[in-house]
Amino acid sequence: CGRGRNVGLLNQLGYQVAGQDMTSSSWWGNLMDSGFQIVPPDCEGLPWKNSAFDLINDSLVVSYIPVKIFEVLIKEIRRVLKPGGYWVILAANNKSYGQKNFQCKNLLPLALMRSLAKNNGFKEIDVSYEGFYAPYFPLFINFIRKQCGPWNFDLSDYESWLAEQTPPEKRGLWLMRLRRGD
Repeated sequence: CGRGRNVGLLNQLGYQVAGQDMTSSSWWGNLMDSGFQIVPPDCEGLPWKNSAFDLINDSLVVSYIPVKIFEVLIKEIRRVLKPGGYWVILAANNKSYGQKNFQCKNLLPLALMRSLAKNNGFKEIDVSYEGFYAPYFPLFINFIRKQCGPWNFDLSDYESWLAEQTPPEKRGLWLMRLRRGD
């Protein structure tokens, strides 16, 4: 959950929310109505009861999980989701123009995620691609766009002209929505 931005926003909307990360953040102290836990990256079990959650949101998380325990994690996510619960995954796209510049080096291919999810009882709702990276010199191009553009810079570039010019499978991130099947 990083600093807990999504946890804090969902909590303000009245949802009962819990966050976990591999390291703590000093911001967690500002979110007193939310629960946080530290879970080491090689943890093979989630510290939650069976069927405890309606939704699990993994935003830019799966690329930091060791591949050797990823299938164990999927089984744990299925265990802690209620029947019919949702799993939303936003991940760095290994086919993106900017993939060489991502900080996380364990990029989980979407095709592999689809296969693992299906084999572990999840039904795919949909997949989309987000984020603009130029095909050449992506960090430099985004720096120039940020410094020189008359607009607020947003790497996601939702519905912008640039995003429309980029093939979806070459965008920076993939977003997958899954539902626990029963």
